[in-house]
Amino acid sequence: MNGMALRKPAQLSVLLLAVLSLPACAAPPRELTPAQLAGRPRTRLEQGDAARQAIGHLHGKDVAPVESAVASYGADGRLVLFASRFADAPAAEQTLRAMLGRMAPGGTPFSPPVADPARPGTWLCVGPGGHHALWAAGDVVFWVQGDPAGVAAGRGELP
Repeated sequence: MNGMALRKPAQLSVLLLAVLSLPACAAPPRELTPAQLAGRPRTRLEQGDAARQAIGHLHGKDVAPVESAVASYGADGRLVLFASRFADAPAAEQTLRAMLGRMAPGGTPFSPPVADPARPGTWLCVGPGGHHALWAAGDVVFWVQGDPAGVAAGRGELP
C-alpha cells in the first residue's frame, strides 16, 4: 500500500477537526446589558424568548428578535434597559426609525420623540415608566426608561 494514500485521510481528518472547532474559539456573544447601570446593580434580567415576549407584550405584538434582553436596575428596579440585537446595523436603524415614525404623530402613550442635542442619534420622550432614551448602536437597539438622572447616566454608559 502507498504511504501517501494513508496520510491523506489523516490530514483531511485534522483539517476537518480544525474547521469544526472554529466556532468554539470564536468570541462569546456580546452581553446586551451590563451588570451595573447608572451606578445601580442589575436586579432582574430576562433574556432570549422571555425578553422577546416581554417586549412584545408592551407593544401588543411580536416585534423583537430572539436575541433581546430586559434588565432592571436598582433596589426599586425602576431603571429599565431594553436591548435587541438585529441581523445588522441597517436592520437596527430601520427598526429604530419605524418606532420613531409610529411615535411621532402621537396616538401612543409617549410624547413625540425629540432628538437629544447632547447625543446625536438618541431620541428622548416621556411616557409610562418615566423618561425614555432610545437609539441604535451598531446592530443593537437600546431603550432606557426611568428617572431623568438615571436615564441620562445610563445612556452615557452604553454604546
